[in-house]
Amino acid sequence: MSEVESSGLESVDGYERLTFLGRGGTATLYSARRSSDGLAVALKIFDPHQNLAAARQRRAAEHLDGVEGIVPTLDHGTLPDGRAFAVAPFISGGSLADHIARFGPMSPQQTATLGSALAEALHEAHRAGVVHRDLKPSNVLLGEGETPFLADFGASTSIEPTTNSETMAVTLLYAAPEVLEGAPADERADLYSLGLTLQAVATGANPYGELDLAGLAPLVDRICAVGPPDPGAAGIPDGLAAVIRRATALDPDDRYPDGAALAAALRRVATLPDAPPADSDPNARPAQQPEPATTSKSRRRRWVAAGAVAAAAVLLAAVIWFAQSEGDPERADAETATTTTAQSTLGPPVTEANGVLGALYQQDDFAYAGQLTRACDRSERWVALSIHAGQDDRKAGVVEPWTAVGGKDAGTFMAYLPCESGGRNIRYVLRAPGRWFTVVAAFPQDQYDRMVEWMRENETSPAPDYTVDDPIRATLADRSAYLGWSIIDRAQ
Repeated sequence: MSEVESSGLESVDGYERLTFLGRGGTATLYSARRSSDGLAVALKIFDPHQNLAAARQRRAAEHLDGVEGIVPTLDHGTLPDGRAFAVAPFISGGSLADHIARFGPMSPQQTATLGSALAEALHEAHRAGVVHRDLKPSNVLLGEGETPFLADFGASTSIEPTTNSETMAVTLLYAAPEVLEGAPADERADLYSLGLTLQAVATGANPYGELDLAGLAPLVDRICAVGPPDPGAAGIPDGLAAVIRRATALDPDDRYPDGAALAAALRRVATLPDAPPADSDPNARPAQQPEPATTSKSRRRRWVAAGAVAAAAVLLAAVIWFAQSEGDPERADAETATTTTAQSTLGPPVTEANGVLGALYQQDDFAYAGQLTRACDRSERWVALSIHAGQDDRKAGVVEPWTAVGGKDAGTFMAYLPCESGGRNIRYVLRAPGRWFTVVAAFPQDQYDRMVEWMRENETSPAPDYTVDDPIRATLADRSAYLGWSIIDRAQ
């Protein structure tokens, strides 16, 4: 049974060659071809009861039609079963989150250049009366030449100040303090989220680290009362660090007044990231952000933050899956994997694994996520793969991946390159029924380089193919290549 069939979606009038790309908290994403002219498109099918998110995205599209740097909506409608859908051009480079996870941080110059384009796009969106409210790496898509595009306005609202009483879908780790506090939030909340996104781009990880639901209360307090770790301490050059500090100031009044001002500052530091910004803003924070002084404002923030923890906990529980991005089915999105392992409602692990591959938890019908027992160093050459046992070996009860990989009709697929990000998160998508081996293996440099290139090529393909070649299968036939592995039996 295909992914399209299993989702209950057989076809969409006017579109063909639907290929499953991934699931988010509100929708399922497919690549497809427009029947009239063969144009490659992304087809977003909203889940039942997600009409509000679909309506927000549709309203935002009406205001943002033709705005440069924002993914346009080509079409929208309703399926016979009542689910809403939206169609956009297929953006070839995948999400910014995918890029960071696979290939590591961008250079300071790349970060500033990308940030200036996003700030300009935000400025135009704000001028059109739309605030994004959920800006994060997974909601930025990369086109040719790594040109960024803002995507997913399903949490957007009008430019008029609003509060969390509307239960907007936000991602905690990138949300501005005033959003979490329930205070009025305007376009400067988007600038804060962009600042944190750029810090993640420049360092390869969210500034606050991985999400830990057990530590939600102190995390919310830190976001609202202390602010993010200083970007200079993370090795970001002085000029770019100063811009990020101002963009992520706790008080909205201390941030850039609009996206145009932030874009101008980023353009200046794109050429000289070590130099301080030319405008020398009086409101900019010092080079090393101190603990907040015990002023009436900071005392108010701590009081509000403490009161906001319970509300944020409820909000997070309600929207944590909602806020996850759609994307490549074989990626290990850090937000997704960390959330999956933290959700107590998932129960015990699906499987324990040996070596560096830790326990895996079932995420949805097809996805399994977890964390490596230790992060992969970028000098290592590990690849996560999945091996689907051939029918004969499955019936024989084969229990070693190095045996299964050489079996008749076996399938072997790349899943993730953990060493490219120096991360721990891992994710596998296992569609077919039968016996699967989820593995982490070490490869020689030439084979590893080839797999990196394949990952890049698949990110630009509307029909990605993650199967491996004979030399890689030969490496996997040697049990010494395996660092960790487990077995998952999927029901027929």
